[in-house]
Amino acid sequence: MNRFIRKDFQWFSGAILRYKVYLAEIVMAAFLFQLLGLVVPLCTQVIIDKVIVNRGLVTLNGLAIGMVIVILFQLIMDSMRRYLFSHTTNKIDIILGTALFRHLMQLPLQYFIRRRAGDILMKVSALENVREFLTKTAINACIDIVFSVVFFAVMFYYSFTLGLIALAAVPVQIALNVWGAPRYRKRITDAWNYEARNQSFLVEAVAGIDTVKALSLEPRFRYHWEAMLSRSVCKNLDAAQMGAGLNEGVSLVQRVTSYLIIWAGGVMVISSSLTIGQFIAFQMIANQAAAPILRLAQVWQSFQQMKLSMERIGDLIHAEREPGWDTGTASGAPSRGDIVFQNVSFSYESKDPPALDDVSLHIKPGQRIGIVGCSGSGKSTIAKLLDRLYLPQEGHILLDGQDIRELSLSALRQQIGIVLQENRLFPGTINENISYGMPHVDPDAIQAAAALAGADEFIRELPEGYDTELTDDGSNLSGGQRQRIAIARVLLRKPKILIFDEATSALDYISERIVMQNMSRIAQGRTTLIIAHRLANVQGCDMIFVMDHGHVAEKGTHAELMEKNGAYRALWDAQKG
Repeated sequence: MNRFIRKDFQWFSGAILRYKVYLAEIVMAAFLFQLLGLVVPLCTQVIIDKVIVNRGLVTLNGLAIGMVIVILFQLIMDSMRRYLFSHTTNKIDIILGTALFRHLMQLPLQYFIRRRAGDILMKVSALENVREFLTKTAINACIDIVFSVVFFAVMFYYSFTLGLIALAAVPVQIALNVWGAPRYRKRITDAWNYEARNQSFLVEAVAGIDTVKALSLEPRFRYHWEAMLSRSVCKNLDAAQMGAGLNEGVSLVQRVTSYLIIWAGGVMVISSSLTIGQFIAFQMIANQAAAPILRLAQVWQSFQQMKLSMERIGDLIHAEREPGWDTGTASGAPSRGDIVFQNVSFSYESKDPPALDDVSLHIKPGQRIGIVGCSGSGKSTIAKLLDRLYLPQEGHILLDGQDIRELSLSALRQQIGIVLQENRLFPGTINENISYGMPHVDPDAIQAAAALAGADEFIRELPEGYDTELTDDGSNLSGGQRQRIAIARVLLRKPKILIFDEATSALDYISERIVMQNMSRIAQGRTTLIIAHRLANVQGCDMIFVMDHGHVAEKGTHAELMEKNGAYRALWDAQKG
């Protein structure tokens, strides 16, 4: 196991070792189950060589009862092992699944942007493969190794010659797996990659089904899916055939070995160097030894699959979390809403031109600020940096005099409310969506936030009102209705800093007018940033920043900027047409 795998194993070991007592009981039950398996062959030898020859009916009955008791005890041990295994692995799954999801939620936004959704889902699903190998396959392999040694020791005790024949099969089986491992690994890697592409395509097709139907792209998507699925099936079949071929090769060696044992054992019985009872007992033990040997041969394939899964999931579990989830030097959140950008520069990718270039600005507590400019000018980047979805490459961002790098990330985001141009609603009621993350909030507060967002009226007109169930992403509501619910959700949290990032662009004229009329009440007691294309929405702001190619081109009130006859005036005239 190389250094990379050992490093990944440490992530799993904590959860697994929490249940080491249960795992020890599983090992003990499996050990007793295998150990009792030796009783029946030994009793069979005694019955054939001694009891039948001496016509000992009482002894025969006693041995038969003993074997029945042993079989029942085996059944109890096996049932106990299965129960403990199921109980333990379910608990480990909960711990690992919870830890993985928590880590996933704490990864930076850039991690998700750079990867397709299907790839991430495949990485998460790989958790089951790793857990099963570590808690089941690996434990069984250790037990199989121990009992393979025990079985071979007993077989050598019966007959050194037959034991050598049985042992000779082991290096051949190992050689087969060593030869086949890299070839099998390549095939399962290819199959995994194609499966990840299929998953990503399916997620994207379902998420964008409205666009697919609007552009009549169903035939094209269906053809593309069938082609991808065909290639994926071929790769999976190729991997399955390779695995089956290796298993069949190992089984063939085992069958040939079994035939050689029967032939050699028959010769030894005829020559009186081995009794019939000993030969039958040897054959029974050899058959019992064959099962763990075959499983050990298959463990190598399982290990290759686990190693691949570990590498895939390693990309996720070793990805660095957003800085600030751990306690920083300052854990407080903004209490006043004073915002300072000091010579901030930022690029989304190192090869891209800067989205912000040496930007400096000061927003005082309680101010209502407008940020305008053409597409790509850096307006939304200011909001993303302020919410610490990204960190600037140069410069500093201060909230109430503290660098945002030093603030607790969760506390920071609880005090910064952002309403995006497109906001996601979740399955559940309207009431639950507005109060998401605040399960014990007063219903009156929910309705007050909805009224402020211009949503209360249309919600009350719905048959179920606030208890109306939303479908996936709220598709049973209009775009404007969804947006107003999203605004209400942010307002309910009462953040000290409120950011509208093109938040009203999806609203109809009446809904937008309601929100803008309520803006004075919405902005009361907090710092408010309104990022907008429509300049009419920022006309009443205390200060307006005009962005152009990552720079602050102009700043001032609406009246001041109109007098300057600069970039703002040009945008205003263009919109008034």
